[in-house]
Amino acid sequence: EHVSSAQRSFLEEQCYAANIHACFAIPTLKEEPEAGSIFPCDEQKRKLAAVSFHRAKNHKRGPQELVSVYLSDVHAREWMNKTDAEIYDECWYLAREVYPALPKLFSPFSISRRPEAIPVHAVGRYADADRFQKVQRGRKVYFCGDYLATATIEGAIATGLAVQGIDSE
Repeated sequence: EHVSSAQRSFLEEQCYAANIHACFAIPTLKEEPEAGSIFPCDEQKRKLAAVSFHRAKNHKRGPQELVSVYLSDVHAREWMNKTDAEIYDECWYLAREVYPALPKLFSPFSISRRPEAIPVHAVGRYADADRFQKVQRGRKVYFCGDYLATATIEGAIATGLAVQGIDSE
């Protein structure tokens, strides 16, 4: 079996946004954040993509909590080769700009650099992905992943289940 020229083109044209995810351990905040995540949005090109609080995942509140900070695509690409210490400092500075209730001091917890983290779905890309999946039905080799659905783990799982003939709804 082979991959058609249309399928090959679809695969080769897939673009990804970069991401740096820095996670911090901090003393448990006294006040509950108003939302689980903050996504700063305005007319500016932002360095910060999001700040996420892990409280919803931690039902046993202890003396510490985790906070994740995600750099935007452009800023992540610029910072991909910086040291862990530089990235932690930059991420915490940006997080405190949008959520000043965060403490000045933090403990680094983990860091992930992903140059190709999130599929970018250009206009018309979902229709192309649908055609791609229809063409591969009945073949021995299947392509699966979030680039064929939504840019989420759920999208990746849905394409895998579709290959098995299982409805993900």
